[in-house]
Amino acid sequence: MRLIIYSFLKITKRKLFKSTKHIFVEKQNQYKMTLEEKILIAGSGGQGILFLGRVIAESAVLQEKNTTFISSYGPESRGGTSNCHVIVSDEEIYPPIPNDQDVVIAFSPESIDRFESELKENGLLLYNSYLIKVKPKRTNIEAVAVPFTEIAKKLGNEQVLNMVALGAYYELKKTINLNIVLNETLPNLLIGDKATYIKINKEAIQAGIDYIKRNLFK
Repeated sequence: MRLIIYSFLKITKRKLFKSTKHIFVEKQNQYKMTLEEKILIAGSGGQGILFLGRVIAESAVLQEKNTTFISSYGPESRGGTSNCHVIVSDEEIYPPIPNDQDVVIAFSPESIDRFESELKENGLLLYNSYLIKVKPKRTNIEAVAVPFTEIAKKLGNEQVLNMVALGAYYELKKTINLNIVLNETLPNLLIGDKATYIKINKEAIQAGIDYIKRNLFK
């Protein structure tokens, strides 16, 4: 297995508040809710697992979040195993703890078998029901089935199943900013000849969003 680690950390500027007013504001901010979400994405080579992780991670960085992206994949470019971990946080990020994922996005039967146990209690399991026919074993998690592959095929390009998953994830969690994804992250990542795929990727994201709205939020 080959392991690649990327770490994106926003630079925070610390200011010394000397006035009573500023000290009061600083203390108020200590009680604001902070975000930390651990996401594990898994599937087979060729399903766009690592690209999906990069889109989430780099979008979070553009939102000035602390973010880590760790990817792992087998020697085959297609058909081999592939997974990545993304952490998005308002605070300093510590090394991930096993079985402590907030979200698992599974693209293949092998990935759900291997990583369902990684979810914490009440975590979200978002899975590709086109390929995964067996329902999740656990009952203490939120499982959402979306046919990523089928939706992508209807758009005319099966390779955008990862962006269908991204749309579904966005609509369920709202962790990342959709405008940043569409107008900054995708154009930053899909450059040169790949820029022609921006339109179909945006359509796939919207299709994932629409599927969740139709089937879960009626």
